[in-house]
Amino acid sequence: MGSASYQKLVIVGNDQGSAFILRETNLTVKRKQDKKFEWLSYDVPLRNVVWAELVNDKFKVSFLARKRNKKKGPLSLETCSGVVDEVSLETVDRFMKDLQAAAYAGVKPGRRLKVVVNPKAGTGKSEQIYKRDIVPLFKAARCQVDVTYTTHIQHGIQIGKELELNKFDAVVSVGGDGMVYEILNGFAENSDPMRALKIPVAPVPTGSGNGLALDILGVEEGLDVLASALNGAKGRAMPVDVMSIVQGNKRALSFMVQTTGLMAEADLGSEHLRPLGSTRFMVYFLMGVAKHKQVPIKLQIKVATSDKQKMVEDLRASQNQAKRDLKLTLSKSRIAPRSDADPNSPQVTTSGPFITTTGLEHADEDGAQSSHAGDSPVAPAPTSPVRDSTISSGTDPRKSMHTDHTDATRVSTPSTPDTTPPSTPPPSTSKLPPLRYALLKDEELKEEDGWMTVTDPILWYMAGKGPYVGETFMSFPVSVPNDGMIDVAVHKPTSRTGLIKAIDGAEKGKLYWTNDELYYKATAYRVTPLPSRKRSSYVSVDGEAFKFEPYTVEVHPGLATLLSPYGYYCAEFDIPQPQATATAKATKRQSRMPRA
Repeated sequence: MGSASYQKLVIVGNDQGSAFILRETNLTVKRKQDKKFEWLSYDVPLRNVVWAELVNDKFKVSFLARKRNKKKGPLSLETCSGVVDEVSLETVDRFMKDLQAAAYAGVKPGRRLKVVVNPKAGTGKSEQIYKRDIVPLFKAARCQVDVTYTTHIQHGIQIGKELELNKFDAVVSVGGDGMVYEILNGFAENSDPMRALKIPVAPVPTGSGNGLALDILGVEEGLDVLASALNGAKGRAMPVDVMSIVQGNKRALSFMVQTTGLMAEADLGSEHLRPLGSTRFMVYFLMGVAKHKQVPIKLQIKVATSDKQKMVEDLRASQNQAKRDLKLTLSKSRIAPRSDADPNSPQVTTSGPFITTTGLEHADEDGAQSSHAGDSPVAPAPTSPVRDSTISSGTDPRKSMHTDHTDATRVSTPSTPDTTPPSTPPPSTSKLPPLRYALLKDEELKEEDGWMTVTDPILWYMAGKGPYVGETFMSFPVSVPNDGMIDVAVHKPTSRTGLIKAIDGAEKGKLYWTNDELYYKATAYRVTPLPSRKRSSYVSVDGEAFKFEPYTVEVHPGLATLLSPYGYYCAEFDIPQPQATATAKATKRQSRMPRA
């Protein structure tokens, strides 16, 4: 086999041991436990390395991994720690510094986090999950944390409105998508909304839908609370488009989805079934299928494109560019593994209970051994205030009518010195972007300006950003975080049998290619309810209820910021265009060709 460039550190004791192998994108950890002969092996992406350090003579490496390195199941916080003999301190210190630098490439460690926990989200276990699982992670990542447990509706709006922007690097929302909605709309009411909206937000999924967490981390880790919390501690800023929804004299921000019809009823009509978690949406969807009720609206859309194949191509191009950008960032920031050394070079030994070695070896060579999590205490890292690159932006929403009953507790730990140059925040402004379309009359939304009108019966429409509205439904498979577009999906009437069949593959975006779904990229749209003898429908905006009255939605490119380890929505949309549809298009193009 050829030589693979990496660094390897082996620490062994009488009955315990660890081997660490640092490569360009991952850390391999092998551990031997007390009086057991098997070695546990973990292959850890560097994004899941929480911390690495040597303080005095004590080393500690913390990382997220699945129990016994299983492919499925929740992540857990694992720690290797122990004491190093004096002779090997320099060797171990060098490795730990290289590992820490690789784990936080392009990111400042020791973030100052504002954490907002909604105890009533989902099945009501958010506070328990936060204290049991997330607090230890934030301590391990040396984050400085200020936490507030919400006590009433729209408490999140108050928190965003009153947030002291200079004190925090990011906001972590422990709850559902509704709490993110409140925080962003609170930012819009902040005294400096444009700057507030550039404070990055990271969701931790303890709600019912958790669509945003799925957008950011994908289906494999999107519902894992530790993976999402670690994104809050070390994710990278990702600008995202948000939308203004204007109804009457009220303006609110929407970051995810607006809908009316069957899907809105499945969302808002199932509120009393919250103890069922995400299952409640499916229950009400099936009830809606049985009713088969059409929604009486006029839908006016300022269309940029309706070419589904082009949208897929643009999605791929955007994702590939984000991957190249991330690779460039990492290549500039990481400390590369040291150059090849003789794999037979002598080991560094000590007279103490641990032996340490380091060097570059062949990739197929076995490692050695470690100590259990928490075997020995580790002194705190040096104290120094740390900030991520500062950001700014805005929007204008509903006003909270509640007084502040913040129950805040602080959890603080020291942080490591900042090793990246500080960035200058963009100029502050107290105004939100102006509205372009909300005040226009219907007759001013002209076809020659790109507007089209849908008046045919529909079962529902959905519009927004981000692929997922929940684990079982990829509603906008070609959504891009910051393309300056709203994805609009309109579902035409179909049979009950057809709707039931549509459930199969909905989590992978299968509806996108069906003839029953019209799909547009748009910069704005307007919904006007039509006169009907039937009762009015629900209007859901990021899970919040709006009146069934006329409203206009328009996009604001890059207005807000999320945290992401990737820089793009982590949704795998790999369903190809059906051959029948592609053949029909080819035949249509052929028929338009001039005859010889």
